[in-house]
Amino acid sequence: MEQPFEKLPESCWDKPSPDKHKLSIYCGFDAQRLHQDLQLNRESSPRHLFIHSCQRGRLIKKNEDARQIVGLSSYQVDFAQGLTIIVNDITGNLPLTPTKDDIALSKRENGEIHQRNLLCWTGAVVDLFWNYHKNRLGGKSGNNVKELLGSTIHSYALEEQASDKVHIMTEVFEDSNFSMFQNMQWERVQVNFDNRWKI
Repeated sequence: MEQPFEKLPESCWDKPSPDKHKLSIYCGFDAQRLHQDLQLNRESSPRHLFIHSCQRGRLIKKNEDARQIVGLSSYQVDFAQGLTIIVNDITGNLPLTPTKDDIALSKRENGEIHQRNLLCWTGAVVDLFWNYHKNRLGGKSGNNVKELLGSTIHSYALEEQASDKVHIMTEVFEDSNFSMFQNMQWERVQVNFDNRWKI
């Protein structure tokens, strides 16, 4: 994308177009990782971000706490609970470094804009996903709801251990069944304290 999303016309800023990258963003909670972190007495479970490239056919980037990168709250229990984010570059359009182990958007014209747009959209999807599950448990704020979300996810790991069954995902993403959010009405807003834009 050649322009920051906040400078695009209201009629098309959140619509697909030929000059925009097509990405799949998957969000989930890793119950086993949350269980391991609790056993190690960690106060919260890291929020992992993985970026996969179809051009390379493998993982090209990993970040253990992606909240600040994608513009999310970095309060201790926010976006914890084994949250895992996978960005899949399904069309292979993201430029890679010569060693193919990182994104090289800085090498591309308007690369900084591309990267900021990518991270803003990723943050918006993650925010939607996490708050949807948090609100399903009956609250919009407060640590009790977040702790309840964590204990609910942790219960899946305990059930799996009790049954001696470990579920291993063998399907590729595109052939798997996921909950989907469609026809979302996105809004872009300017953050007051630093004039940054977010979705």
